[in-house]
Amino acid sequence: MKSLERMLLLCAVWLGAATIVAAPALGEERAHLERMKLELQRTDDFLRRADEAVRLALDPGTTVLMREARTVQSRAWDDFRARRYEQAGARTTRARLIALRATELARAGEQREHIIRGLITPDAAPR
Repeated sequence: MKSLERMLLLCAVWLGAATIVAAPALGEERAHLERMKLELQRTDDFLRRADEAVRLALDPGTTVLMREARTVQSRAWDDFRARRYEQAGARTTRARLIALRATELARAGEQREHIIRGLITPDAAPR
């Protein structure tokens, strides 16, 4: 089930990236900019959800990754406001991928901790 969730999340990331970098046809520039703005907002939402997962994991490495994802996303918004749309799209996609990696590492840490706790039970402790 976890691999299905990961596959769906990766598909969403790449679909968003394709939407962002697709060249707009004549007369569609405004719609393209609105879609790009929406993708930037979706990344903001994804980063908020990822922050929760990382915060619960209490792993300094994942915290560093999330800080980097937020920095990259902030630069994506700066690019968008400066009308550097291709750079904004590339950066927001990068921010999502960094946050995805952070959440994967956080989940792996939680699974590892759960396994260790399961192995160290009162019955299994040396006497």
